[in-house]
Amino acid sequence: MKAGGLAELGEVATKGDSPEEPLSPTSSDAVVRARRLVEENRRLRDRLADAEKSTETLRRELSELRGVHNVVVTERDSLQFELAKQEDELLILRQADKERAPGVGELRTQLALAADAKSQLEAQHELALADAQGETARLRTQLEKAESDLEQSRADQNEQHLACLQLMEEQEKLELAYEEAVLQLDEFKRQHAVDEVHDDEMDVDAADQSWDQCEVDEVASQSVASSSTMARKNPFGRVLTVSLPFGNPSASTDLFLLQRRGRNRSQPLLSAPIPAQQDVAAVKNDVEQLKQTIALLVRERQPPSDLAYEE
Repeated sequence: MKAGGLAELGEVATKGDSPEEPLSPTSSDAVVRARRLVEENRRLRDRLADAEKSTETLRRELSELRGVHNVVVTERDSLQFELAKQEDELLILRQADKERAPGVGELRTQLALAADAKSQLEAQHELALADAQGETARLRTQLEKAESDLEQSRADQNEQHLACLQLMEEQEKLELAYEEAVLQLDEFKRQHAVDEVHDDEMDVDAADQSWDQCEVDEVASQSVASSSTMARKNPFGRVLTVSLPFGNPSASTDLFLLQRRGRNRSQPLLSAPIPAQQDVAAVKNDVEQLKQTIALLVRERQPPSDLAYEE
């Protein structure tokens, strides 16, 4: 603006000095010209003041721009310093990357090996899981079969238990019948052979007196040389040994009576607990042996006349 005002002042001065406007010889021309110059001077002064204001504004703006420039320069220097620092760090990182490149390759190789091992382990795990499931199914089948067999065994055991109870009741009845038969035979013998009955009673009394001092096995061992021994085991675990000497029928009867008197008649036969695994066949065999013993003793108790009559 200041340069423009100076140019206008030079232009006005040039116009005042130009020969295009000749001086008027009259005073009116001089006055007009003076007024024009005064107005022009005032106008130029106003322009100069405006130019100075503009100059001052421009100076302030220029000062602000210089401050901004200084700030920008400072920031640029800071950024350059930061850039240099980043470049140094980048260089260090590149060097570290070059140094770690072999280790990274090894790690990648190990990662690949680990992935392969993981795949193999997963395959083995699946196979083991399939085997375990198959084994579980097989064991479950065996367990179901075992449970079924156990139920069947329990049912069979219950049946055997009932059969044993029936056989033992039958055995008790046979024993009672045997005792009654022995008593009847003794009575029959006393009626037909008084002397023989007297001898038998003496033998029985002697055996009763020596019952507390000797065992049944000792009595049986004394007659082993001239007798045949028949042993049986009842369902309660007690072995009954019956000696059947061929030369002395009364001795076998006395020995069997001694064995039977070892059990208290007040104690029931079925009071003992039945074994869990009672063999029905053994009980049946026991009953059959008892029947044979009763039949043999009955034959031994018969008088010789009756035996001859039967023959």
